[in-house]
Amino acid sequence: MLLRMLRADLRRGVAQSAALTVLMSLAVALVAMSAALGIRAGSAVNSLWREAVPPDVVHMYAGTPDAKGVAKWVGGRSDVKDYHLMRSLPVPVRQLTIAGKSQADSVLEPAFVTAPERFDLLLGQNGKPVRPGPGEIALPVHYKAEGMAKVGDVVRVQSGSRSRELKVVDFVRDPQMNPSMVTSKRLVVHSSDFAEFDKHLEPEYLMEFRLASGTPTSSFISDFEASGLSSKGITIDTSILKLMNGVTTVPIAAVALLVAVLLVVVASLILRYTFLAAMEDDLPQISVLKAVGAPPRGIKRLYLVKYFVLTALGTAVGCLLSFPLAAPLDKAVLLYLGEPAAGAWDVAVPLAAAIALGLAMVGFCCLILRRIDKLSAVQALRTGVSGKIRPKRHRLKLTSFRRVPVHLWMGVREAFRPAYALLFGVLSVCTIVMVLPVCVVTTMDNPGFAAYLGIGGADVRMDVKEIGSSRGGADGLDEAFARVKADPGVSRAVKMTVHRYDMTSAGGKKTVVLVESGDHTAFQMNYMRGKAPAAPNEIALSANQAKEAKADVGDAVTLTVPRGRAGDGPSSPAAGQSLDSRKLRVTGVYQDITNGGKTAKTPMETVAGDTSEPAQRVIYADLKETADPAEAVAGLRAKLPGVAVVQIQDYISQTLGATISQMRTVSVFAGVVSAALAFLVSALFAVLVVKRETPQIAAQLAIGASRRGLRGQYLIRFGTVLLMGIAVGALAVLTLGEAAVGAVLGMLGAPNLSLVANPWLVWIALPGVLALTVAGAVLLALRRMRTAEMADAE
Repeated sequence: MLLRMLRADLRRGVAQSAALTVLMSLAVALVAMSAALGIRAGSAVNSLWREAVPPDVVHMYAGTPDAKGVAKWVGGRSDVKDYHLMRSLPVPVRQLTIAGKSQADSVLEPAFVTAPERFDLLLGQNGKPVRPGPGEIALPVHYKAEGMAKVGDVVRVQSGSRSRELKVVDFVRDPQMNPSMVTSKRLVVHSSDFAEFDKHLEPEYLMEFRLASGTPTSSFISDFEASGLSSKGITIDTSILKLMNGVTTVPIAAVALLVAVLLVVVASLILRYTFLAAMEDDLPQISVLKAVGAPPRGIKRLYLVKYFVLTALGTAVGCLLSFPLAAPLDKAVLLYLGEPAAGAWDVAVPLAAAIALGLAMVGFCCLILRRIDKLSAVQALRTGVSGKIRPKRHRLKLTSFRRVPVHLWMGVREAFRPAYALLFGVLSVCTIVMVLPVCVVTTMDNPGFAAYLGIGGADVRMDVKEIGSSRGGADGLDEAFARVKADPGVSRAVKMTVHRYDMTSAGGKKTVVLVESGDHTAFQMNYMRGKAPAAPNEIALSANQAKEAKADVGDAVTLTVPRGRAGDGPSSPAAGQSLDSRKLRVTGVYQDITNGGKTAKTPMETVAGDTSEPAQRVIYADLKETADPAEAVAGLRAKLPGVAVVQIQDYISQTLGATISQMRTVSVFAGVVSAALAFLVSALFAVLVVKRETPQIAAQLAIGASRRGLRGQYLIRFGTVLLMGIAVGALAVLTLGEAAVGAVLGMLGAPNLSLVANPWLVWIALPGVLALTVAGAVLLALRRMRTAEMADAE
């Protein structure tokens, strides 16, 4: 008998049952999918770390290292398990051609290396260390992700009259330099090819350390820098490496999980609403059953069986849907990390999450069904499920709005009923989920995002490696700068040098900081606090650097600058140099997600007297309004053969290209889910409303109202709720959403991110998609207004 009653109940509410099942399926699919993504991404990172054995500490040495001195220092330390000095050969991008395309406009910094033997292994697509043969090369996986190369392509290295061709045989996953934000890339070649390149390329070195278990990396780095064996190069530890790899992979799983959580909350609220509506429809039957002495447990079981069946069906369908839904996102996440070994957790965790969600929904039903225990037959017949007599609300009268069309007035009035608060909330959430990822993409793809990369509002960036007979020295920078200023398409330009110095805060905390020196007033940045440094005794700090140094605007810091002839030590002078401690006042704090978010800016006069080799030399320039950007950049490249010239927009695209591409995938995914959710919820609401208001609809038809007018009335009602939901959702994105994104990017150095919204997308295109979705759902539900039903109601 129970099955017969269940079948009859399902036939009586096919639309509601189908909508609830689909909603449950979608919620379960997203929960299972996000759990699977999280598990597989975590497994992939652990697998990459286990197979590649990355170093715990890496120092990028600038200059010629004291190899014997470092080896002796390492030999005297019990906390170092292994040490390796990797020799790399940076190749100027203008000399590099990949798959027939010159890399002259690339901001990447490729360098040839041979395959490491003991640790810091570079893994191929099969998860094994790459071992290219003579005439072969393994490119970073970034080139594959960006569609720049494929297996079988030819890489040509041209240096003067010398030319060498290498065949691409694999793509490497490099724990150190995988992320697109890391512009340095290692290209693996055979030792014989490396020896040929070594004849005409200047080497750079990586000092790599594997530490004993339990050794704090911070104390080791401090000891290493105090030893005088380090240089002005960057020192990072394994936590930074994992963080940078996470920036490439975490956004997809995080947004998918956020969408899943929001959908579960919405599904719970919709289930409650539907459940109460169904119980209210069944009040006469419930009253009769209670009147004849039917036990409450038996009445509750009738409802529980129905929703248990719907939940079980939705859970099963959702589990099956999670696999095809996860495939494209899984591919994007694992491209950089590699395919992890299959394990029981890959299936157990998503399945457990799906079952837990299903059981939670059933438990939610049990909580709602407790109302039946408190409900008497007389109360049910008189007042409804709650058993409380609701006070009569003040209703707006049509006579007060005589100039307003009747259907418009009725539609707008009903939209403000408390019953539509849930629909309003759901549509607001759908707007947030749909708009927020799109705003993140448009923000990162906007030229203004350069402000979060520690760059002012310039049009063109030029990295000076070498020019003419100069190999990037001071003469080379001055020569390049003179040519840039003389270019007819350039309106203004500034030159910058980047050094690493020791900095001590007022509290005595000592840190090593990457300092960019030059005129920072020409291309102003957006400072969180304060302003750009202009006087020789002023300095500006990045947000993360200020936090680490515990310094803010107005505080004093001491910068240790070498004086005298060139040397390699980072505030540790070579022979002929002295140390000059310069007390500086912090004038501003800015946002910067590059170099671990730890940088500083000073005028050129602040570091006057330091003749040591800079880590970078950069020229920024603005183009005249009459100049064509592409032609101007091409002209500058022709004049500056040893300089990487790129528009700021292209610099952002190349630096953050992979992350932007993944966020586009996330935004499409979130948009589809939001539209599906809006359709399901709107259709379910419309079906329930039409079913509940069938007598009122019949009465309006009886007094001459047209079906077209009634449809318009419901469209106005749902449209009003939608407009309010879109407005609140969009405002939430630009306020709360901005704060949420800032909290995530704050770990990288941009805590006060300002979202740049595309008005056409945020206020027209995406709301238009939601409007069409809701209108379609409502019109589909209004097909229930058939003559037979209205006649029965009468």
